[in-house]
Amino acid sequence: MVRIRTRQVEKWEVLLVHDEGIWNGVERTAFISRETLAMQCPTLERESSLYLNEHSALCARLSAGSLIEMCDAVAERRIRNGFAVIRPPGHHAEPKQSMGFCLYNNVAVASRWLQNKYKDGPNKVQKILILDWDVHHGNGTQLAFDEDPSVLYMSLHRHDGGDFYPGGPFGSMHSVGRGAGAGYSVNVPWPSKGMGDGDYLHAFQRIIMPIAYEYAPDMVIISAGFDAAAGDPLGECFVSPAGYAHMTQMLNALADGRLIVALEGGYEVNAIAHSAVAVAKVLLGGVPSELPAGTACGPIAANTCRQVAQVQSKYWRSIPREHEAADASMDEDLPKVELRELVRHWRTHHLWNSYGYSDVPLPEVGIPRPSLVRLPASQTQVMCNKDLFEKSWEAVILFAHDMGNLRVGQQDIQTEKTVGATSYLIDSTFALYDRAREKNYAVVDVNFFGSFPIGLTEQKGLQPQATANAATTLSALATQTNEELLYTWDNLIDVCDTENIILVGYGQACHAITNLVEHRSVRGRTKAVVQIMGMSTLPLAPRDDVDTKRWYYRNSKVICPQHHPFFAWGGQKRACKRLGRVERSSELALMASFS
Repeated sequence: MVRIRTRQVEKWEVLLVHDEGIWNGVERTAFISRETLAMQCPTLERESSLYLNEHSALCARLSAGSLIEMCDAVAERRIRNGFAVIRPPGHHAEPKQSMGFCLYNNVAVASRWLQNKYKDGPNKVQKILILDWDVHHGNGTQLAFDEDPSVLYMSLHRHDGGDFYPGGPFGSMHSVGRGAGAGYSVNVPWPSKGMGDGDYLHAFQRIIMPIAYEYAPDMVIISAGFDAAAGDPLGECFVSPAGYAHMTQMLNALADGRLIVALEGGYEVNAIAHSAVAVAKVLLGGVPSELPAGTACGPIAANTCRQVAQVQSKYWRSIPREHEAADASMDEDLPKVELRELVRHWRTHHLWNSYGYSDVPLPEVGIPRPSLVRLPASQTQVMCNKDLFEKSWEAVILFAHDMGNLRVGQQDIQTEKTVGATSYLIDSTFALYDRAREKNYAVVDVNFFGSFPIGLTEQKGLQPQATANAATTLSALATQTNEELLYTWDNLIDVCDTENIILVGYGQACHAITNLVEHRSVRGRTKAVVQIMGMSTLPLAPRDDVDTKRWYYRNSKVICPQHHPFFAWGGQKRACKRLGRVERSSELALMASFS
């Protein structure tokens, strides 16, 4: 290991990327008193997310200059690769604006510097790949090279439909560069928190590495923010040190190994340290640690990568173009039936014929709705034994669940139409109905059709991004779901003549079950609460009542898939009792748990 000397960046080097006003503004801060800067900081924080003191200018010069020195050493092959541990970071700094804790864009400045010095010869550096795995989009870096095909900018980041910093449409999958640079910006915008190793590695294998190999860069620079690491409070993702190491190893195969890692963001010291050490070991020739068994890409990330591939296939031969989804606007004037309605009517028929369950009308329950949100009439279906109040039951099960997972079949290559025989709905609820009939248990079945979970083979046209209005709608739907389950309890379960009640939640409906525990007196007759989760956040219950919290922990079983993020960051070691008794299970065991 060799230590590279540091130096301060010079003005002309910064001006390779930034306007002179940026240089002058940063330099002036060294001559302003700390007291005056402290007075200005609230405005800078509010408008640009910047924090300054009298030493900021010096630190910014050292950060940018030191990365240039590191890149120079790698370009001349004095060292094979390097890790620049520098602060402040740089990827948010735009050519005409410093922002997001970033004063100068270190990576952009170093890239332009390399291209100026190494225009030809054996050490030529003319094509540079910048891979940004910071959890925030590197708006400054992309903007600096948005019209330049000599720099390929690739970023994996939380976007949340434009609601995650730095926000807006820039950084979406459709933000691909302009003019000659069209196609040379590749964004993988995660629509939500919770992404982990399997999601990132899938994006690398599906998007990042095929395009990187096709581009064949002369140099690779990683904008290495570690705020997507497990434990980071801002990123709220679950990338492990081993995950970062595997991504580094893949990138190390490019550009004859000329790879520089430049530190960007990160807000949890231990997460940064462990992740950086794992990356450094790979740079020194080490082998990444083995990933845990069960590491897999989730459906949200898979769908995001599928849509990114659809966009980027226009620019890269290594990303095959898939058949585009039909334009739904062409069907506006045609009669149509939603799939959820077909499933609803089929379930009504099947549950009546096979189990003697009858439909229970669910009236409007008077839910206040935000003025900008238009919710449809209730899409929830309630069914129960036709003799619920006439027969003596050993127990009554209140079973709340979502609709199931739709698997959309493959397309016929010649007709480009979906093969109907390979499309189906996974509905694992029938095992519970069979078991209840054997045990003389009544069932009150609450099927929430408002959410429509899609499996790994979902249609490409479905967009995972959630705008602010969509998020508000989802919140209103959650409120509606909670109110409907409370109504079902009050009018069906609570008036039943039984001392044994079992609450069962499946999928997103688990949150409604815990809301029921919190807002109704369920402890007296409820003997057990079983929550069977997918990959969503574990519900908490209750919030304030200590006695109910203890009861819930004693009487609950919360079953999660093996690769749930809860286990990825070791949450089971310090989980509070409000989560209930959490158990780890395989996907198959989740199905078997009904029987």
